[in-house]
Amino acid sequence: MSLFRTTTFASRRCIPRWRGRPISIQHGQDWAPIFNAEEIEPPAGPKTFEDIGLRSSVVKAARSAFPSLELPTETQCRLIPAINEGKDVILADDTGSGKSLGIVLGLLNKPRLRFNDKKTGKPRKSLSITSLLLVPHRDLANQLFLWIQRMSQSSQTTPAKISSIAQVLTRDDAKQTQAMIDDLRADPPHILIATPQVLLDVIKKAPDAIPLHEISTVVLDEIDYLVEAVTRYDKPTFKQKLDMKKQQKKLDKHPSASTLLLDSIYQREDAVERTDKPQLIVSSATLRRSLNRHLLYDSGWMENSENTVFLRGEKFSSSTALNRGLGGGDVHHSVVVVRGDECVNIEEALPGPKGAPVVEHADTEDAVEIDSTDEARRKYHMTPSPFDQQVFEAISVAFALDVPSVALLVLDASAPVQRAVHDLQSLGVNAVQLDVADTDRGRTHLLNHGRDATAFRTNPVLLVCNRATFRGLDLPELTHVFITGLFKDQMNGAVVDEYLQIAGRVGRFGRGGKVVTFIKENDVTAKEGLDSSARQVKTALYTLKDVGVKPVRFEHFD
Repeated sequence: MSLFRTTTFASRRCIPRWRGRPISIQHGQDWAPIFNAEEIEPPAGPKTFEDIGLRSSVVKAARSAFPSLELPTETQCRLIPAINEGKDVILADDTGSGKSLGIVLGLLNKPRLRFNDKKTGKPRKSLSITSLLLVPHRDLANQLFLWIQRMSQSSQTTPAKISSIAQVLTRDDAKQTQAMIDDLRADPPHILIATPQVLLDVIKKAPDAIPLHEISTVVLDEIDYLVEAVTRYDKPTFKQKLDMKKQQKKLDKHPSASTLLLDSIYQREDAVERTDKPQLIVSSATLRRSLNRHLLYDSGWMENSENTVFLRGEKFSSSTALNRGLGGGDVHHSVVVVRGDECVNIEEALPGPKGAPVVEHADTEDAVEIDSTDEARRKYHMTPSPFDQQVFEAISVAFALDVPSVALLVLDASAPVQRAVHDLQSLGVNAVQLDVADTDRGRTHLLNHGRDATAFRTNPVLLVCNRATFRGLDLPELTHVFITGLFKDQMNGAVVDEYLQIAGRVGRFGRGGKVVTFIKENDVTAKEGLDSSARQVKTALYTLKDVGVKPVRFEHFD
């Protein structure tokens, strides 16, 4: 049984573009100024994956690969039919709502096309690339690829060659650009997953390897990290107007790789008048109004028309916002200030949950050894660390006392992750750099959907990454997220969005978890007269209030 089906002898795009009454979803004032959307009620009663249009072979493969997968989420019930019908989609829903998996299933469900050869007019031997899936970083690309690989291996007795189903284009020291090009020419994949800059480099070097005019669907997962838009104001002041002009000038002069790619696909001379432009799907948990406006009115990539579907998750009151966006009431958020050798909870923190489980770490022969290599010791021994060691000591204590299996430490976007791993290992922490492609650095935890977690409890692991490389990752066994450096920036929407993304890594599949932010006291003097730690605490409190969360005490600190 094949995971995907093939449509042969296609001389042009044969995915129908839906035409008819506008179908849109609107929730909240954030979207109201953009368009007059028609409200769509959630599907009545439970729906199966077959009910929403997935072929039985895809459903069987998905359930075999992920045993915990039973019924589609509400988001998937809306998203997958829209993908099947060829509609353009703007999807804004919370972390953990099944956006990425829904996209993957929808793309696997699409038929493959075989185009005619331009010279002979006869059908080509090779199939075309059906879908292009752009993501912000390598780990997310590898995660999506591993999902597809696992489903492919589960779909039939003799699995299809994975390169014909999916391939990945990312920066990879083990694979040069020419090798990627050779693989694409030899066996075009059904789904091509790529980071924008690498894809752009490949197209510049070998445009024939990726015929953009043959692609049926383009997806941007985590679009707010891929495409930047000018901040818009309903009634801008003079200063805001100047800021908008500066932003626009900067974006025009230095467009992102994603913008260049989408312009090439949707604004080509031969594409402007086409009625069969590729379907465009964009997705994120933190889509702001400025980016929505850009997509609909400024970019030229999609239109506010009957073929565009706006999907947005339910809007809850602040008292229950956590129940959807941040893993439910069983996810607890704490802010800890490191004062020299002591760690204290902020004064505003409420009492933490009672009866917290005691963490017991088994001492077995299978425990993972800390990889503190001679090379790393030589490299870092004589150089000062950029990290505050007292903060790392606090994190090591929290990890040792409270983490049963898997935790994630998220550093500043530009922080040297390998050095952080070395420093933490020196403190006795089983820390590794997050790398989804590596079994010991995240791949095992990524693929443990619905499976026994006891293997991770023999020696808990702290996965370390920075803010540039965590978005979209789904680690089912993750129970704790530790954060440093996030609130050094001034309070703004970007900080709130970043916190939502980071905190959304825990609480998946109804599990509980903890999000603990560490702030070093009095490290820098702020412009407004507050010391850095006071300013960061203030920003943290505003952020938590904005997302509908009240901080609780982390029980192991005063």
